[in-house]
Amino acid sequence: MDPGPWTAANVQYFAEDEPVTILPRVSMPTLHLVSGDYGPLIPAVPASVPLWLAVVLKQRQKCSFRAPEWLRSAKLAELVEAERNDTSQFLELPAFHYHEIALMLLEHGADDIVGTDEHEESLIRTHLEDLWATRQGKLRSGLISIPKNDQDVSTLVLKNLCAMELNVIRDVTLKTLGQVKSLRK
Repeated sequence: MDPGPWTAANVQYFAEDEPVTILPRVSMPTLHLVSGDYGPLIPAVPASVPLWLAVVLKQRQKCSFRAPEWLRSAKLAELVEAERNDTSQFLELPAFHYHEIALMLLEHGADDIVGTDEHEESLIRTHLEDLWATRQGKLRSGLISIPKNDQDVSTLVLKNLCAMELNVIRDVTLKTLGQVKSLRK
């Protein structure tokens, strides 16, 4: 069973449909797009739009980003600490595409996300890396422990993983489970 090519770029593409909040700088009538209707956009009135549209508007200086509550260094530090303290499971994340959303918002509008604190961006990036590394460590140790069980491993339940984490383990996990299944026949 070949699941076909699936890359980080594919995951990012799907993340671009996630809603984010912007603060328009100009008035715009309702935008009637294939993915839905957005607007009308009124200056300084928060509006929810897909991430891709927010990036386009930001690049044209027609809006600024409003950071999600979870994209603050203090909140991310709490998430990292909680994830490290609970070794038995993956904790629920603020968004399925949190990693891609955070990186795109920082790439295209760090000035809106961090405000005037010049150290905030590096703290946010550090906490994102720490959260990723902590969860990857849990993932590796969890996948390594699978062969130790004598149970039938035809399915694998992993709760609270984000899109990029699933993408990272997807191919190797499918191949491994396929081999285990064929060996048990």
